[in-house]
Amino acid sequence: MPASEIVEVLHLNDPEYVLRRGRMIELFRELERRRPDLCHVWLGFPDDLPNLESLRPPGGDTRPDGIEQSHFRRRERGELPATY
Repeated sequence: MPASEIVEVLHLNDPEYVLRRGRMIELFRELERRRPDLCHVWLGFPDDLPNLESLRPPGGDTRPDGIEQSHFRRRERGELPATY
């Protein structure tokens, strides 16, 4: 299903949803400014990111470089940002 259909089916462009998303973004920006420690709690990556290296997707591995792009590996390399 294309993204545009998902947006339509879930009514994601409904004015009330757009307003709420905007308010949440403002709230998290203010939280980041005033309390970065709490911002990390709400928007940070978990400490126990899974190492997916031993898992194999059904149907074979169509993205062999995917493990190196995983958040687990990015954290190991020091490339993962503190928050999403």
